[in-house]
Amino acid sequence: MSENSELTRRFRTDAAKFIEIVDSATHVETEVFLANVSHSMAELYWIALSLPAVEPDTTDTDKTPVKTANWDELRRSLREKIGPSDTY
Repeated sequence: MSENSELTRRFRTDAAKFIEIVDSATHVETEVFLANVSHSMAELYWIALSLPAVEPDTTDTDKTPVKTANWDELRRSLREKIGPSDTY
């Protein structure tokens, strides 16, 4: 397996892990959630920086896979979870 293939596989794995952590926010204590999400985000960011620069296959932009209402629901639940630590 080439190094780029391994980096891509790792990025996908880390991205899936990050999504699982965010999706589980309502089931864990705030401090645990913040520790998990910050660690996962750092790993995801590091591996993303390790990926090679490539040209896109197309000039089209992808349609957002998540509907606006779902984004709003997620944003509200995370804002509630984070509370006063939410600086956005």
